[in-house]
Amino acid sequence: FAAGTYDNGVMIYGADGALRYRLTREAGLPDNSIYSLFTDRDGGLWIGHANGLTHALPGLAAQRLTAGRALSARITRLRPASNGSYWAST
Repeated sequence: FAAGTYDNGVMIYGADGALRYRLTREAGLPDNSIYSLFTDRDGGLWIGHANGLTHALPGLAAQRLTAGRALSARITRLRPASNGSYWAST
């Protein structure tokens, strides 16, 4: 599971509860202030933070979605829509 923090990025834990890794600014996350997390049906982790939205896939680098591709504002909530897309609140 994943836990977002106010100033230390995202902590990723294994099924045994042990910390597996951290996604932080130093590791390429645009911001360490996490406001929302959502896991999609493909296992991707959507991270809403003070600088927009980042999508991380297990085992791959996190990709920040920038203006023109997605919102570039503080994302406070992420939810799935009935048509398979996602809603983001700012």
